[in-house]
Amino acid sequence: MEFRGIDWRGVPFTFFKSVSVKYEKNGASEILKGEPYKINFSNQKTAIVTIEFYKYLKEPNYELTFDKEREGTLLIEYDPMIGKWIK
Repeated sequence: MEFRGIDWRGVPFTFFKSVSVKYEKNGASEILKGEPYKINFSNQKTAIVTIEFYKYLKEPNYELTFDKEREGTLLIEYDPMIGKWIK
């Protein structure tokens, strides 16, 4: 599976400081390098991904669980006025 950041126009945009993944089944973890970020599930079903941002707007890290079968677009939105993720 691959993923990357995009801006409001749908253009690829780098705003992740670091991306790490931890596989639930065996507990292995790794820091992903380069965009698009690639998760190699091998014989894993799920992976917990932690995204660290550059913190220009004081964004906290964002953690989510990816399923091997998942496809589509994930939209996350941060509100700097309240300092929280709203999606």
